[in-house]
Amino acid sequence: MKRIISILLVLFLVFSLSACKRNGEEDNTETTDSPDETTTQGFEFATDENGELVTDADGNLVFVNPWEDLFSGDIGSIFSTTSESFTLISDETMPTGSKVEVPVNSSGKPKESLVDKALGNTFKGDKYYMKFNAQVYMDGARQTMPVAIYVSGNKSLIEMSLSGGTLGKMSVLSNDSGQFFLINALAGLLKGYIKVSDEEAEEYSDLFDFSNMSDTEDIEYVKTDKVVYKGVEYLCEEYRTESGTIRFFFSNGKLKRVEQVDNDGSRLIMENIEISTNFSESVFEIPKDYKEINENDLAGLSGLLG
Repeated sequence: MKRIISILLVLFLVFSLSACKRNGEEDNTETTDSPDETTTQGFEFATDENGELVTDADGNLVFVNPWEDLFSGDIGSIFSTTSESFTLISDETMPTGSKVEVPVNSSGKPKESLVDKALGNTFKGDKYYMKFNAQVYMDGARQTMPVAIYVSGNKSLIEMSLSGGTLGKMSVLSNDSGQFFLINALAGLLKGYIKVSDEEAEEYSDLFDFSNMSDTEDIEYVKTDKVVYKGVEYLCEEYRTESGTIRFFFSNGKLKRVEQVDNDGSRLIMENIEISTNFSESVFEIPKDYKEINENDLAGLSGLLG
């Protein structure tokens, strides 16, 4: 399951992209306990000549728009947008179950691996998609987001929604025209893309190779457990890598959950997994209403999405 690690890398690659400009220009001024009342979580609001916040006819704060040429909607709409919610099996790792004895081959792997049976044929093909909800735990912080991976031949798309889809949706796209970062921020008010140079694209190319998504040859099989959680019975195949442990949970033959726990304590949990080979090739096209974003635009976004 080599590409599980790539998913985690891509998530933080995108986070780093949005914050890189900010990190390169640290504020060395003395901090105070009172934040600037004209800004809130990266938003800047207009003030009058007396320094008082300005409101419109409906009493809403007036937003200062630093990306006017890129916006395609009313900034006020983001404050009434409801975050996307979804039901998770658990926000913690699943309990240990009772061991199930399964026949293994000469290499110590199950002769009838649930991972191979559920994922092998799909991910060895030329076209497939995988959707899931990811819970990422790192350095004491937790981020929950929907993720989708699309592959068709040499074309790939990885898309993630931040803050439940309300504030931002980011994608990493590789198609016949090159590689791109797509940003759909502020509930769809800012839509744009960043073209990745050919030199940079070589560094990222391995992240788009999901052909080994179901490959367990390079990792050590540990055991198979029967786990009962909230009245549902799961079969869990557990594997060990150099960096940690990966557990695959199946119910009625379908993959329901993946847990990757690294030695440093960081965790990636995937739930509500949907796998198919049927989707439209249009997902690999940059939407017509997306505009190219330059470095200055990216710097302005860093405070919002970083």
